[in-house]
Amino acid sequence: MSRNIVLKEHTKKQSTEIKEDDLSSSDIEILKKLEKENKIDYSYQGKTHQLLISTNSHIGSVKLEGPDVRINVLPKVFEDDVNWEDTNIFLDYTSSGNLDYYENAKNFYTGTHEDTLLNRLHVDLISKCEELMKQGLLKSYVVHTENSSSMRGKLLMQYQMLNDASKKPKFFCEFDELEYDSVENRVILQALTVVERTSDNQDVRLKAMDLAQKLSGVVQKTSVPYPERKKMMQSYNRQNLRYKGIHYTCHQIIEESGIGDIYKGEESHVVPVFYDMNELFETFVQKLFKKYLKSFEVRTQRSEKAWIGKGDLGPRSMRPDITLWERGICKEIIDVKYKTKDISAGDLYQLGFYMHEFGKNNPHEEEIDFSFVITPEFKKAASGEYVAVKTEKKVYVKRINVEAILKLIKNKEDEELERQVKTWIEPIVE
Repeated sequence: MSRNIVLKEHTKKQSTEIKEDDLSSSDIEILKKLEKENKIDYSYQGKTHQLLISTNSHIGSVKLEGPDVRINVLPKVFEDDVNWEDTNIFLDYTSSGNLDYYENAKNFYTGTHEDTLLNRLHVDLISKCEELMKQGLLKSYVVHTENSSSMRGKLLMQYQMLNDASKKPKFFCEFDELEYDSVENRVILQALTVVERTSDNQDVRLKAMDLAQKLSGVVQKTSVPYPERKKMMQSYNRQNLRYKGIHYTCHQIIEESGIGDIYKGEESHVVPVFYDMNELFETFVQKLFKKYLKSFEVRTQRSEKAWIGKGDLGPRSMRPDITLWERGICKEIIDVKYKTKDISAGDLYQLGFYMHEFGKNNPHEEEIDFSFVITPEFKKAASGEYVAVKTEKKVYVKRINVEAILKLIKNKEDEELERQVKTWIEPIVE
C-alpha cells in the first residue's frame, strides 16, 4: 500500500522525505508535466537531494511509482489538514449544484488515504454508469461490411469486382445495424477497465469489475483512441446527450491513466488529477447565487455578453464574474476572487471600470453605486470596505467561510443558506 503525503495548496517547498534516486523516469516526467502546467513546482534539497514540493492554487492527487508514494494537495479553506469529506462535498456541489452524487457514492469513501481525488473520479464513473444502466444503454447505428450470399444495404462495387465468378455469387455489402456495441459504450467499458486495474480502493475495483463484466456482454473490448473520443465528444445530439457527463469523466480517467490500450496489457501508471481552485470557487459561488438569490436575475461570466469599454488604459473587454439584474437594469456587479490576501489596486480599478461602463449602458444611464468581491475567509485577510480607483465608488469585500457553507449544504438548511447568500450583497454596516 502506498505511503501518503498530504499538502495544502499554496505551500512552499515542503519536504517529502523522497530522495531524487527514488524517482523513476516516469515519475520525473510526471513532475515535469505538472510543473509545466503550473500545478506544482519541485526541486531537491541540498546534499540530501530530498524532493521538495511547492503548490499553488491547484488541488489534486498524483502517485509516484518509484517510492510508492501518493502526493495529495487539498484545499486551504478547510482547517483540518486532511478533510476528504468536505473536499468531496465541495467538488460534488461545484460540479452539479447538489449532493446527489455524494449521497450515492459516500459508501465508497473510507476516511483513509484511499479517498484521493483520483478515487473520487473513479467513484464518479461508477455512480454515473449505474444511473445510465438504470435508464438503459443507448443503441447506435454501427457500420458493417460483409461478403454475403444475400444483398443487404449498399453494394460496394470496388470490392464486388474481386469476387470469384466461378463460385456461388456473393454480395460485398455495407450496411448499418442498430446495436449496443458503439463508440459511446466502448468508451465507458474502456474507462471501467482502467479503474478496475488501477484503483487503490478494493471496493471501487470490484464494483468497476462487475459493471465492466455486464457491459462486455454487449460491447467489444476495444480501446477508443483520443482523436475518436474527441470527435465523439464534439458531436452530441438529442439521442446521446445524456452520455455527455459520463463521457467527460471517462475521458479524464483514460487520459490521466497514462495507458494507451488497456486491453493489450500495457504497463500502467497513474498520472495526476488536478483542479484549479480559482475556477472551482468561482463556480461554487455562482451556483449558490443562482439557487438562493431569487430576487434578481443572476448572470454569470459565461452567460453575459462581453462588450468593449474605454478606460484609462485603452479599450478593455468587460465580462464580470456575476452581474445581478432587475427589469433589464444591471444593479450590482460581483467579482469572485480566490485570494488569501487583501485585494489589490488593480482589482479595485477593474471593479470601478465595470461599474462605470455597465452604468452607462443601463437604461437612462442608471448608476451602479457599489460592487462586491466574494472571496474565501482566511485568517490573514478580513472583510472590509474599499474605494474603487478613479470612480470613487464603494467596493465591499465579503469573505465567506466555505467550511460552514458546506455544512449547511450537507444538512440541507436551505433557509439559512438563502439568508447568508443575501448578506453577501449587503453593504457592510459599521
